[in-house]
Amino acid sequence: MEVSAVADYRCSFCGKNQDQVRKLIAGQNRVFICDQCIDLCKSIVDEEFIGAARPEPTPRRNSWLDRLRRMAIALPR
Repeated sequence: MEVSAVADYRCSFCGKNQDQVRKLIAGQNRVFICDQCIDLCKSIVDEEFIGAARPEPTPRRNSWLDRLRRMAIALPR
């Protein structure tokens, strides 16, 4: 009986083997995910966040300083 030297890696999510997908990414403990499952997961996440309020980016330090300066100028003396 001949033993194959090539390992049969499969996506841990859909079960497709490495020959059925373009890319198979390895994680820890022999867990793999294929490009197709990544695309599916990304579309689910994108769909979930459509229309959701996105947090404003944190202003850079200079922006805070500029804001404080404007407030100080606007305050009555």
